[in-house]
Amino acid sequence: MGDMNKKLIVTHKNPDLDAIGSVWLFKRFGKEEFKNAEVGFVRAGDTYRKAPADEDERVIHVDTGMGKFDHHQTDQRTSAAQLVFEHLQKQRKDLARNEALKRVVAFLTETDHFAAFFWPEPTNDRYQFMLEQILNGFKLGGHGDDQALLRLGLTCLDGVYSMMKIVVEAEEELKKGKEFKTRFGKALGILTQNDAVIKLGLKRGYKVVVRKDPEAGNIRIKAAPVPETDLTKTYKAVKKQDTEGTWFFHSSRKMLLNGSSKRPGQTPSALSLEQVIKILKNS
Repeated sequence: MGDMNKKLIVTHKNPDLDAIGSVWLFKRFGKEEFKNAEVGFVRAGDTYRKAPADEDERVIHVDTGMGKFDHHQTDQRTSAAQLVFEHLQKQRKDLARNEALKRVVAFLTETDHFAAFFWPEPTNDRYQFMLEQILNGFKLGGHGDDQALLRLGLTCLDGVYSMMKIVVEAEEELKKGKEFKTRFGKALGILTQNDAVIKLGLKRGYKVVVRKDPEAGNIRIKAAPVPETDLTKTYKAVKKQDTEGTWFFHSSRKMLLNGSSKRPGQTPSALSLEQVIKILKNS
Protein backbone atom coordinates (compact mmCIF):
# COMPACT_ATOMS: atom_id res chain seq x y z
CA MET A 1 0.00 0.00 0.00
CA GLY A 2 2.21 2.82 -1.30
CA ASP A 3 -0.61 5.38 -1.28
CA MET A 4 -1.43 6.15 2.36
CA ASN A 5 -4.99 7.15 1.45
CA LYS A 6 -5.81 4.26 -0.85
CA LYS A 7 -8.19 1.60 0.46
CA LEU A 8 -7.41 -2.10 0.44
CA ILE A 9 -10.13 -4.76 0.60
CA VAL A 10 -8.82 -8.09 1.85
CA THR A 11 -10.56 -11.43 1.46
CA HIS A 12 -9.52 -15.05 1.34
CA LYS A 13 -7.76 -16.90 -1.44
CA ASN A 14 -9.86 -19.05 -3.76
CA PRO A 15 -12.77 -16.64 -3.14
CA ASP A 16 -16.31 -17.95 -3.00
CA LEU A 17 -19.47 -16.06 -3.92
CA ASP A 18 -19.85 -14.53 -0.46
CA ALA A 19 -16.31 -13.14 -0.53
CA ILE A 20 -16.70 -11.79 -4.06
CA GLY A 21 -20.15 -10.42 -3.24
CA SER A 22 -18.75 -8.56 -0.24
CA VAL A 23 -16.07 -6.94 -2.39
CA TRP A 24 -18.71 -6.09 -4.99
CA LEU A 25 -20.89 -4.34 -2.42
CA PHE A 26 -18.03 -2.14 -1.22
CA LYS A 27 -16.92 -1.30 -4.76
CA ARG A 28 -20.38 -0.59 -6.16
CA PHE A 29 -22.20 0.91 -3.16
CA GLY A 30 -19.49 2.00 -0.72
CA LYS A 31 -17.93 5.41 -0.35
CA GLU A 32 -16.08 6.91 -3.29
CA GLU A 33 -12.68 5.77 -2.04
CA PHE A 34 -13.76 2.14 -2.39
CA LYS A 35 -14.60 2.38 -6.10
CA ASN A 36 -10.97 1.83 -7.14
CA ALA A 37 -9.78 0.06 -4.01
CA GLU A 38 -7.19 -2.66 -4.47
CA VAL A 39 -8.18 -6.18 -3.48
CA GLY A 40 -5.73 -8.50 -1.75
CA PHE A 41 -5.96 -12.16 -0.82
CA VAL A 42 -4.83 -14.03 2.27
CA ARG A 43 -5.25 -17.58 3.51
CA ALA A 44 -8.75 -18.17 4.86
CA GLY A 45 -8.95 -16.86 8.41
CA ASP A 46 -5.79 -14.77 8.14
CA THR A 47 -5.43 -11.00 7.99
CA TYR A 48 -3.29 -8.55 6.06
CA ARG A 49 0.23 -8.60 7.51
CA LYS A 50 -1.15 -10.59 10.49
CA ALA A 51 -2.56 -7.40 12.03
CA PRO A 52 -5.99 -7.40 13.75
CA ALA A 53 -8.76 -7.27 11.15
CA ASP A 54 -10.22 -3.89 12.11
CA GLU A 55 -7.05 -2.15 13.28
CA ASP A 56 -6.33 -0.05 10.17
CA GLU A 57 -9.28 1.90 8.70
CA ARG A 58 -7.59 1.83 5.29
CA VAL A 59 -7.77 -1.99 5.24
CA ILE A 60 -11.16 -3.71 5.14
CA HIS A 61 -11.32 -7.46 5.72
CA VAL A 62 -14.33 -9.36 4.34
CA ASP A 63 -15.11 -13.04 4.92
CA THR A 64 -11.81 -13.56 6.72
CA GLY A 65 -9.88 -12.37 9.77
CA MET A 66 -12.65 -12.65 12.38
CA GLY A 67 -13.40 -8.94 12.09
CA LYS A 68 -16.71 -7.08 11.78
CA PHE A 69 -17.24 -8.27 8.19
CA ASP A 70 -16.49 -11.92 8.90
CA HIS A 71 -19.28 -14.23 10.04
CA HIS A 72 -17.31 -17.38 10.83
CA GLN A 73 -17.09 -16.56 14.54
CA THR A 74 -20.87 -16.56 14.98
CA ASP A 75 -23.61 -19.18 14.75
CA GLN A 76 -26.09 -16.66 13.35
CA ARG A 77 -27.49 -17.29 9.89
CA THR A 78 -25.72 -14.43 8.18
CA SER A 79 -22.90 -13.87 5.71
CA ALA A 80 -20.06 -11.47 5.07
CA ALA A 81 -22.15 -9.89 2.32
CA GLN A 82 -25.06 -9.37 4.70
CA LEU A 83 -22.77 -7.76 7.28
CA VAL A 84 -21.31 -5.46 4.64
CA PHE A 85 -24.79 -4.56 3.40
CA GLU A 86 -25.97 -3.69 6.91
CA HIS A 87 -22.90 -1.48 7.33
CA LEU A 88 -23.47 0.31 4.03
CA GLN A 89 -27.11 0.99 4.89
CA LYS A 90 -25.92 3.12 7.80
CA GLN A 91 -24.01 5.27 5.31
CA ARG A 92 -26.66 5.29 2.59
CA LYS A 93 -30.27 5.29 3.74
CA ASP A 94 -31.51 4.65 0.18
CA LEU A 95 -30.08 1.12 0.28
CA ALA A 96 -32.71 0.09 2.83
CA ARG A 97 -35.33 0.74 0.12
CA ASN A 98 -33.39 -1.02 -2.63
CA GLU A 99 -35.48 -4.17 -3.07
CA ALA A 100 -33.33 -5.53 -5.90
CA LEU A 101 -30.12 -5.25 -3.89
CA LYS A 102 -31.75 -6.79 -0.81
CA ARG A 103 -32.69 -9.82 -2.89
CA VAL A 104 -29.18 -10.16 -4.29
CA VAL A 105 -27.68 -10.06 -0.78
CA ALA A 106 -30.28 -12.52 0.53
CA PHE A 107 -29.30 -14.97 -2.21
CA LEU A 108 -25.60 -14.58 -1.41
CA THR A 109 -26.40 -15.47 2.20
CA GLU A 110 -28.53 -18.46 1.18
CA THR A 111 -25.87 -19.92 -1.07
CA ASP A 112 -23.24 -19.49 1.65
CA HIS A 113 -25.40 -21.68 3.89
CA PHE A 114 -25.90 -24.42 1.26
CA ALA A 115 -29.53 -23.55 0.57
CA ALA A 116 -29.19 -25.55 -2.65
CA PHE A 117 -29.75 -28.66 -0.50
CA PHE A 118 -33.41 -27.61 -0.18
CA TRP A 119 -34.04 -26.57 -3.79
CA PRO A 120 -36.38 -28.63 -6.00
CA GLU A 121 -34.50 -31.43 -7.77
CA PRO A 122 -31.20 -30.41 -6.12
CA THR A 123 -29.11 -32.73 -8.33
CA ASN A 124 -30.51 -31.36 -11.60
CA ASP A 125 -27.85 -30.21 -14.06
CA ARG A 126 -29.52 -26.79 -14.37
CA TYR A 127 -27.82 -25.69 -11.18
CA GLN A 128 -24.37 -26.09 -12.74
CA PHE A 129 -25.20 -22.98 -14.77
CA MET A 130 -25.61 -20.80 -11.69
CA LEU A 131 -22.92 -18.31 -10.74
CA GLU A 132 -21.68 -20.16 -7.66
CA GLN A 133 -21.05 -23.33 -9.65
CA ILE A 134 -19.52 -21.45 -12.58
CA LEU A 135 -17.00 -19.89 -10.18
CA ASN A 136 -16.33 -23.31 -8.65
CA GLY A 137 -15.76 -24.71 -12.11
CA PHE A 138 -13.17 -22.06 -12.86
CA LYS A 139 -11.42 -22.73 -9.57
CA LEU A 140 -11.42 -26.51 -9.88
CA GLY A 141 -10.51 -26.36 -13.56
CA GLY A 142 -7.55 -24.09 -12.92
CA HIS A 143 -8.86 -21.35 -15.22
CA GLY A 144 -7.41 -18.20 -13.73
CA ASP A 145 -5.99 -16.88 -10.47
CA ASP A 146 -7.79 -15.15 -7.60
CA GLN A 147 -7.87 -11.78 -9.36
CA ALA A 148 -9.33 -13.37 -12.49
CA LEU A 149 -12.03 -15.08 -10.41
CA LEU A 150 -12.79 -11.77 -8.73
CA ARG A 151 -13.13 -9.92 -12.05
CA LEU A 152 -15.47 -12.61 -13.37
CA GLY A 153 -17.57 -12.54 -10.22
CA LEU A 154 -17.83 -8.75 -10.14
CA THR A 155 -18.90 -8.63 -13.78
CA CYS A 156 -21.54 -11.33 -13.27
CA LEU A 157 -22.92 -9.67 -10.14
CA ASP A 158 -23.30 -6.43 -12.11
CA GLY A 159 -25.46 -8.38 -14.55
CA VAL A 160 -27.43 -10.13 -11.81
CA TYR A 161 -28.16 -6.82 -10.08
CA SER A 162 -29.29 -5.19 -13.33
CA MET A 163 -31.61 -8.11 -14.02
CA MET A 164 -32.96 -8.09 -10.47
CA LYS A 165 -33.88 -4.42 -10.82
CA ILE A 166 -35.74 -5.23 -14.03
CA VAL A 167 -37.61 -8.11 -12.34
CA VAL A 168 -38.62 -5.96 -9.36
CA GLU A 169 -39.91 -3.33 -11.76
CA ALA A 170 -41.74 -6.01 -13.79
CA GLU A 171 -43.55 -7.21 -10.66
CA GLU A 172 -44.94 -3.71 -10.18
CA GLU A 173 -45.74 -3.30 -13.86
CA LEU A 174 -47.76 -6.53 -13.90
CA LYS A 175 -50.19 -4.97 -11.44
CA LYS A 176 -51.12 -2.44 -14.14
CA GLY A 177 -51.98 -5.10 -16.72
CA LYS A 178 -55.43 -5.88 -18.08
CA GLU A 179 -56.56 -9.46 -17.55
CA PHE A 180 -58.80 -11.07 -20.16
CA LYS A 181 -59.89 -14.50 -21.34
CA THR A 182 -58.85 -16.48 -24.40
CA ARG A 183 -59.70 -19.98 -25.56
CA PHE A 184 -56.37 -21.07 -24.00
CA GLY A 185 -57.21 -19.61 -20.59
CA LYS A 186 -56.55 -16.34 -18.81
CA ALA A 187 -54.29 -13.80 -20.51
CA LEU A 188 -52.73 -10.46 -19.72
CA GLY A 189 -52.28 -7.31 -21.78
CA ILE A 190 -49.91 -4.61 -20.61
CA LEU A 191 -48.54 -1.30 -21.83
CA THR A 192 -44.90 -1.11 -20.70
CA GLN A 193 -41.30 -0.92 -21.89
CA ASN A 194 -40.29 -3.69 -19.50
CA ASP A 195 -40.03 -6.89 -21.53
CA ALA A 196 -39.51 -9.03 -18.42
CA VAL A 197 -43.25 -8.81 -17.70
CA ILE A 198 -43.90 -11.37 -20.44
CA LYS A 199 -42.05 -14.34 -18.99
CA LEU A 200 -42.93 -13.31 -15.46
CA GLY A 201 -46.63 -13.24 -16.37
CA LEU A 202 -46.42 -16.65 -18.02
CA LYS A 203 -44.64 -18.09 -14.98
CA ARG A 204 -47.45 -16.73 -12.81
CA GLY A 205 -50.05 -18.71 -14.71
CA TYR A 206 -51.21 -16.61 -17.65
CA LYS A 207 -51.51 -18.63 -20.86
CA VAL A 208 -50.80 -15.61 -23.05
CA VAL A 209 -49.15 -12.25 -22.36
CA VAL A 210 -49.15 -9.36 -24.83
CA ARG A 211 -46.96 -6.32 -24.28
CA LYS A 212 -46.99 -3.07 -26.23
CA ASP A 213 -44.13 -0.60 -25.84
CA PRO A 214 -45.76 2.82 -25.25
CA GLU A 215 -42.70 4.62 -26.66
CA ALA A 216 -41.45 2.51 -29.57
CA GLY A 217 -44.86 1.04 -30.45
CA ASN A 218 -43.60 -2.54 -30.81
CA ILE A 219 -45.84 -5.42 -29.74
CA ARG A 220 -44.76 -8.81 -28.41
CA ILE A 221 -47.13 -11.73 -27.84
CA LYS A 222 -46.01 -14.92 -26.14
CA ALA A 223 -47.94 -18.00 -25.10
CA ALA A 224 -47.09 -20.57 -22.47
CA PRO A 225 -44.94 -23.42 -23.92
CA VAL A 226 -47.67 -26.04 -23.53
CA PRO A 227 -49.31 -28.15 -26.29
CA GLU A 228 -52.70 -26.42 -26.25
CA THR A 229 -51.42 -22.92 -27.07
CA ASP A 230 -51.17 -22.12 -30.78
CA LEU A 231 -51.05 -18.52 -32.03
CA THR A 232 -51.54 -19.35 -35.72
CA LYS A 233 -55.06 -17.88 -35.88
CA THR A 234 -53.86 -14.83 -33.97
CA TYR A 235 -51.03 -14.35 -36.46
CA LYS A 236 -53.40 -14.48 -39.42
CA ALA A 237 -55.82 -12.05 -37.81
CA VAL A 238 -53.00 -9.64 -36.90
CA LYS A 239 -51.55 -9.70 -40.41
CA LYS A 240 -55.00 -9.03 -41.85
CA GLN A 241 -55.40 -5.89 -39.73
CA ASP A 242 -51.78 -4.73 -39.81
CA THR A 243 -50.13 -4.74 -43.24
CA GLU A 244 -47.36 -2.28 -42.37
CA GLY A 245 -45.80 -3.57 -39.18
CA THR A 246 -42.92 -6.08 -39.24
CA TRP A 247 -44.10 -9.33 -37.66
CA PHE A 248 -42.22 -12.55 -36.95
CA PHE A 249 -44.18 -15.70 -36.19
CA HIS A 250 -41.95 -18.24 -34.45
CA SER A 251 -41.99 -21.84 -35.65
CA SER A 252 -43.06 -22.97 -32.17
CA ARG A 253 -46.34 -21.09 -32.74
CA LYS A 254 -45.96 -19.67 -29.22
CA MET A 255 -44.39 -16.32 -30.13
CA LEU A 256 -45.67 -13.51 -32.35
CA LEU A 257 -43.20 -10.65 -32.30
CA ASN A 258 -43.25 -7.15 -33.71
CA GLY A 259 -39.76 -5.86 -33.01
CA SER A 260 -36.78 -7.44 -31.29
CA SER A 261 -33.51 -6.26 -29.75
CA LYS A 262 -31.90 -9.04 -31.77
CA ARG A 263 -33.17 -7.47 -35.01
CA PRO A 264 -33.39 -3.68 -34.73
CA GLY A 265 -34.89 -1.38 -37.37
CA GLN A 266 -38.23 -3.14 -37.79
CA THR A 267 -41.48 -1.25 -38.34
CA PRO A 268 -43.62 -1.02 -35.19
CA SER A 269 -47.29 -1.95 -35.37
CA ALA A 270 -49.98 0.72 -35.49
CA LEU A 271 -52.36 -1.62 -33.66
CA SER A 272 -53.32 -0.54 -30.17
CA LEU A 273 -53.08 -2.84 -27.18
CA GLU A 274 -56.88 -2.94 -27.05
CA GLN A 275 -57.04 -4.04 -30.70
CA VAL A 276 -54.58 -6.87 -30.10
CA ILE A 277 -56.47 -7.98 -27.00
CA LYS A 278 -59.69 -8.08 -29.06
CA ILE A 279 -57.94 -10.23 -31.68
CA LEU A 280 -56.69 -12.63 -29.01
CA LYS A 281 -60.16 -12.89 -27.51
CA ASN A 282 -61.67 -13.77 -30.88
CA SER A 283 -58.93 -15.99 -32.29
